[in-house]
Amino acid sequence: MTKGDSLIQAQDSLGHWNTTAVADGPYWIIVAASDQYGSIVTDSMLVRVKNNPTPAGDVGVAVLTMPPLIERGTFVAPVCTVQNYGTTTESYLVRLRIGTDYDSTLGVVSHPPGVRIGLNFPPWMATPVPGPYPVSCSTGLVGDYNPSNDARYCTTRVALHNVGAPAILAPRDTVSVGAVIVPRALVRNAGDVTESFDVCFRIGTDYTDRQQAMVLPGATDTVAFSPWAATVLGWQATSCSTELAFDDDPTDDKVADSVYVVPGSGIVGEPAPVALALHGARPNPLGGAGWVRYDLPLAGPVELALHDATGRRVAVLVNEMQRAGRHRVRLDGGRLAAGVYWLRLRSADRTLTGKVIIGD
Repeated sequence: MTKGDSLIQAQDSLGHWNTTAVADGPYWIIVAASDQYGSIVTDSMLVRVKNNPTPAGDVGVAVLTMPPLIERGTFVAPVCTVQNYGTTTESYLVRLRIGTDYDSTLGVVSHPPGVRIGLNFPPWMATPVPGPYPVSCSTGLVGDYNPSNDARYCTTRVALHNVGAPAILAPRDTVSVGAVIVPRALVRNAGDVTESFDVCFRIGTDYTDRQQAMVLPGATDTVAFSPWAATVLGWQATSCSTELAFDDDPTDDKVADSVYVVPGSGIVGEPAPVALALHGARPNPLGGAGWVRYDLPLAGPVELALHDATGRRVAVLVNEMQRAGRHRVRLDGGRLAAGVYWLRLRSADRTLTGKVIIGD
């Protein structure tokens, strides 16, 4: 380490013993070596440390403090701690930046060697746009001896509030008239904080119920509603929507579906439709996922396709043999550009069409 001489200088350290922060003077270096049998041999050497007598200016950021998660509109005062690592008293500027809209500078005057100083920057109002924001604090001493400690970095996050209803669990498909069903739906919290919010379930025009949910960040839960009695025959529109105030993404707040109420005991014994029918998409206009329902009076080959306004086929929803009865197929409007589309149902030498509007 010392090339055989007794004078340790900065260039001798090679990262093994950094003497630049050690006071000048004599030091004993003691070395002990042992073998597998337990024998120990020691030796020592008296050395003298003599650092570069030239004064060295070295300041840096020791600590940067910023809350990891904050609410929009909140005022936060960034705090950092700077330290003079050098050997001379220094005056310099300290700069703190948050994202692209906050840039503040404070001056440090006559900072003594070896001393830490805390700095409180002007408050920053958290932006209304949720997401991560980079934070940096750096010193600006001209001629800094060691620039590697000049800056520190961290990230703060403006909280995202986003809940939604991804799916209806019940009622689904076909139910018998007179049946009593407990409506159920999935709700999800895609945000950063635990949320408490109302969830509304609707069936047809005569059923509306609200329940409260509390969901942890990133979690999904099932909400059960008051029982519903199926008393009206035919198609009944169903929907479930979350009602969180100031939701950042309302596009996933609502899911829509439908249920078909039949006489008697439901699907078993249900009479086949008497005519080919295309009931179209629900909901319509369609902003996300929905359903296309159609009736087949006879078993046979079925083709159901979606065409744009120019007549170009953009999706084939069904192309197979199917039994007679009432059917439905999922249509994902979120994958399509906004505009007017046409459904075309072909079966038993007949063709039916229906208009679908895809919203933004």
